[in-house]
Amino acid sequence: CVLNLETGSGTVPSKNPKLCQEFNLIDPVRKADVIVSVGKLKTHCMTGMSGAVKNMFGVVPGLMKPELHCRFPDKKEFSEMLVDLCEAVRPHIAIMDAVMGMEGNGPSGGKPRFIGTLIGGINPYAVDMVCASIISLKPSDIFMLASAMERGLCPKTVEEIEILGLPLSDTV
Repeated sequence: CVLNLETGSGTVPSKNPKLCQEFNLIDPVRKADVIVSVGKLKTHCMTGMSGAVKNMFGVVPGLMKPELHCRFPDKKEFSEMLVDLCEAVRPHIAIMDAVMGMEGNGPSGGKPRFIGTLIGGINPYAVDMVCASIISLKPSDIFMLASAMERGLCPKTVEEIEILGLPLSDTV
């Protein structure tokens, strides 16, 4: 195993964007054949929750993150930008670690909460809909998911998602 020391970045277009036509992304992601997104489920003060879609913000070079926060200080616009970003990255699979989640004043000021599950899928928006359902958030109240629904990127209800494994009712 070799540690990746690459620090370059480059521009990638977004597919059918609403706010951002393109994004500057780190080279390891930009040059990858397959993108696997692995995130930790937690609440987030700006986006409601940090899930598969919000996890894509990590592929933006460090100093570009504050710039995007300044360009999109409104929660709804920031969430629209995140959907544009997710469409630019297009992860092949998204996995959310919800064994031990976090609730409260996230992303860093909350408290741990045992959930006891892993969620994964090929549609990051559907993964986030399932995550939202598990932590008792209405997907329509999460701007990223509302935008994804409006754009036809995911079903409008969690009931439309094929869930393999344990039913949602078995989660804590």
